[in-house]
Amino acid sequence: MAIISYTRAERYGEYQKMEERYGQGHNRVCIDRKVTSCGKCVGYCKYVGHPGFLTENHRLDHNCIGKGCAYYIPKPERIRNVPKTTDPARTLLDMARTAVAEMEGLKVTRVMNSNGSWIANYVTLSNEYHLEQVEEMINRQSGLRFSFRRLNLDFDNCVQIVMGVQ
Repeated sequence: MAIISYTRAERYGEYQKMEERYGQGHNRVCIDRKVTSCGKCVGYCKYVGHPGFLTENHRLDHNCIGKGCAYYIPKPERIRNVPKTTDPARTLLDMARTAVAEMEGLKVTRVMNSNGSWIANYVTLSNEYHLEQVEEMINRQSGLRFSFRRLNLDFDNCVQIVMGVQ
C-alpha cells in the first residue's frame, strides 16, 4: 500500500470537509457507528467499507499509521491564536518590574492611567533609589508618558508589600 502524506493545509482541508459533511455539532459518528465527541477523534477513514471518524483505539486497532493507509486522514493540530496583551497598563507594569528587578527592597505595585499619563506606584524600604533614568528608558521604549510615584507607607506595611509577608 502506498504511503500518502499530506501537508498541514491539505490535512486541515480534508478533515474539515469531513467534519462539515458528517459532523453533528460536537458529535462524530465513528467507523463502528458509535457516536463520540469531536475531542476524542484523532482522524477520519475514507474507506468505503467503513467510513467514519476514528478514536485513538480505532486507529491502534486498524494500525492505520503503521500500514500507511491511504484512506486515513489525520486530524490536524489546531493552531490557537493566543491574543497578545494589548493592555498598556499590563505591558508597562511588566516593563517597570523588569527594570527595577535588581533594586533590592523596591516593588512596583500597579500602573494606572491619569489623564493620558501612566503612573507606576511603588514602595521601597529605603530612599537610595532614583528612578529618573528608568522612567526615561520606559518612556523611550513604550512611546508613552510614564512616571513613578512613591507610595508613602509606614515601614511595616512596606515590608509586607515588598517581601510578600502577611
